[in-house]
Formats: sequence, structure tokens, C-alpha cells
Amino acid sequence: MTRTIVLGYDGSPESVAAADWAAAEAVRTGARLRVVYAWEWQPYSLGITDATPAGRSVMDAVPADEAERLARRHRGLRADGERVSGAPATTLVEVARSAALLVVGSRGLGKMHGFVVGSVAQSVIARATSPVVLVRPGTDASGPGRTRAGEVLVGFDPGHPAPRLLDAAFEAADRRGAVLRVVHVWPEPHGLPGTGVDPEAARARETAEIARLKSALAPWRESRPHLAVRECALAGKPADRLIAESHHAPLLLVGRRAPRLAALGPRIGHVTQAAMQHATCPVEVVPEDHEGQDD
Repeated sequence: MTRTIVLGYDGSPESVAAADWAAAEAVRTGARLRVVYAWEWQPYSLGITDATPAGRSVMDAVPADEAERLARRHRGLRADGERVSGAPATTLVEVARSAALLVVGSRGLGKMHGFVVGSVAQSVIARATSPVVLVRPGTDASGPGRTRAGEVLVGFDPGHPAPRLLDAAFEAADRRGAVLRVVHVWPEPHGLPGTGVDPEAARARETAEIARLKSALAPWRESRPHLAVRECALAGKPADRLIAESHHAPLLLVGRRAPRLAALGPRIGHVTQAAMQHATCPVEVVPEDHEGQDD
């Protein structure tokens, strides 16, 4: 079966950045790229309607033209474009249900010095059953500051099984011929009031956390013995640590677990949310099938 990457495209600068990332990923993995423009018709919204042949022709050309541009720019790319009627978030989630990846764009810096994740991207990431990659302009892996461009980064807590996340992380690093850096962040120890942290206890905790991490990763390391993997256990706040580490990575992978109560509906945990808003590289959010505590 042909591997397919779905790109959510609307002609905005952020979707153009996502398009080039998705095209490069499709070439790297031998996948077919499907450029999808989800358009929900609103009467008189922009003076354009898909209810007429002329209107349909205009709207259909948007993804088709982008697919042609990408094919010219990325040698060996197999790409096609289509316009699908419907609410963008719902449509993209449905179209990408059996895809290897769904790629969407995100805007630049917002008022609080974080990246603006639009409502469509938020909804897609919260509801998608396929991994979603969030790309924004200026996050090219070869850009300034990518001093460890060969290391794919994944945030992982060995206390919460995440097989799909680890599958995706090991595959992403393997396909790139890159080192995989697995980061586990555990709560920073605090001493009693008026006392400092016991250095010996801190070292013992770090050793224990590294051992837990190595044990959890063992099946994946055994399945890909050729892949270089670096385990890293750090004390601190998970979101802060992952964001800091993302300055040196071409790709950050994080998980999205199902809530314990299905009635709560889809949601994005705070660590994943922070990574989406503040990480300086593309972020891949991988949903897990099982229920559990969200990050």
C-alpha cells in the first residue's frame, strides 16, 4: 500500500511553509503527497461560490496549482491536489484517517512570544487519529541554530506507555539516518525548608530514571539495532525542558493521550500544547489508541 501524506493547504504563508516541509518528507519517505484544500461554502462570504462552474474552477485550482509547484521544486515528488467541500478541521481529520501523516501550518509569533496555533490546527490535532505535524514559517531544519540537526527529539515518560509515539519517533529518526534523542523529564527535587537538595539523592534519582527509560526503550532499540539512540533524563518542568531542547532539533515528537473520561471529548495536554506554541522546530503530535492520563 502506498504511503500517503495529507497536506492541509489554503494558500496562506504558514500553509506554504507546511507544503514545502510535507513535500520534502514525502520525497524522503517515498510517499505520495495529497494537497487538500478544505472549503466550507458561505454565501456571499468572499464573492466566490462553489455553486457555479466558474467558482468551482477557481477553488479547484488552488490545491492543484500548489501540487504542481511542489512537484517542480521537489524532484521525484508524486503529488496531486483536490478541493473538498466541508468544514476544514472535520474534513482534514476525515481525509487523513488512513494517512501516514497530516501536515498543517501555524502562524508566527504572537503577543506572548509564542506561536499562534489557529483554531483549525488546534481542532485537527485534538481530534485526528493520524499523527499531525505542525509547521510554521522559518522552522526549516537547516536554519540558524540547528547545531544538532541530526538529532530527532521525542518527549517520553516511561511511566505512561506510548507505543505509537515511540514507533513514530524511531521511524522518523531511521528514515532520516539521524540520531534519536529521547528526553524524559522528571520533577525537580526540593529539599526541606531551610535545607538544600541532597546532591547524592539527586544523582541516585537521575540514575534510577535513566534505568527506567532504558528499560522502556529496550524493545524499540532491539528492533532497530543500527539506530543511534541517546537517552536523556532531566529534572525540571517537562514543557520548559522540551522547548529548550527543540532549539537544536529538526523535529520534536510528543504524544496525545485519550482522556480517562470519553465524555470529556478530545483535548490536548499542557505539555503538548506548550510544545505546539513555543517549540522552534516542526512538532509532530502522535495520538495514542489507549486511554490514559494526558500529558
